[in-house]
Order: sequence, then C-alpha cells, then structure tokens
Amino acid sequence: MSNQPENQLPPKEKDVLDGEPKMTMKQKARIVVISLLGILLITFTAQNWNPVVVEFLNMNFEIRIIFIILGSAILGALINFLLMKHRAAVKRKKK
Repeated sequence: MSNQPENQLPPKEKDVLDGEPKMTMKQKARIVVISLLGILLITFTAQNWNPVVVEFLNMNFEIRIIFIILGSAILGALINFLLMKHRAAVKRKKK
C-alpha cells in the first residue's frame, strides 16, 4: 500500500484527469486580448475624469466623461451578451 489517500491521484495524473478540458490556444489568446482591452479602458477612463457638457434630447447637462465612457462600455457588453444568448438559443432550436 502507498502512503497516499485512496481518493487522490499522483500530481501528474491529477492534472491530466482533472475532468476539466484544457484551454485551446484560441481561448488563451481571447483572454489575453480581453484583459488588455479592459486595462486600456480603465486607463483611458481614469485619465478622462474632467466634466463635459452633454446635449441629449434637447437637454444640456454637465457630467464627468468617465461616466459616459463606462456607460457606453457597459451598454456594449450588455448588447454583446444578449446577442450571444440569442444566437445560442437559435442554434439550440435548430437541433
């Protein structure tokens, strides 16, 4: 008998048989690109803290540009998420 508990595999076998599929190179590249874009967005918004006058629907108001940038980014991410969900539902429906 070995001194390892029965429910544990040796380190090499555990890494291979973890049940988790390994990430493809495309997935790793996507994570790197998204992370870099996130860092750029945070840097850009932090450097643009100054207030601006916005005219929208015949109304004028002053707002910090950081909120416009972050609002646009959040709106874009939400639209992307909803489109991905819609495409997945259509693909599932075809099967």
